[in-house]
Amino acid sequence: MEHESVLRYLDNLGQRTTPSGAVALKLRTALAAHMAFEEAVEMPPLVLLPELAKGIVRPDMRWAIEMSDKVLAAHDKIQGYHNAITAAALGLQDAAESEHDEVTVGFVRDVAADDLGDAEVTEPIILLIGTFLRSRLPPQ
Repeated sequence: MEHESVLRYLDNLGQRTTPSGAVALKLRTALAAHMAFEEAVEMPPLVLLPELAKGIVRPDMRWAIEMSDKVLAAHDKIQGYHNAITAAALGLQDAAESEHDEVTVGFVRDVAADDLGDAEVTEPIILLIGTFLRSRLPPQ
């Protein structure tokens, strides 16, 4: 739902004929690419966290190792997403500030904080999930 809300806001902003409209579409493109990867590869292993935090490990959790490996293998691609998001977010922030659009400035800061959280917390957690499961499950 968060992804849909963010993209919808950027779609609406992108209809403006001001500089922020054009930059909003750049941010939307960068975010949509990352969000698609996030939904397909990064988010699924996170559902295991409540059980893993309790020390529960079952063989049917092995699928998350493959997902973790995909995140590791896509490190450069993911970094590219974050770089594109940062550049577009900074551009939108500048445009919104010059247009005195404080709502969009706040929105951009929230997007940037979320993206930083992905890079510094979510993605490393996914790698830890894979490492943890690999250490607890017998090799196949």
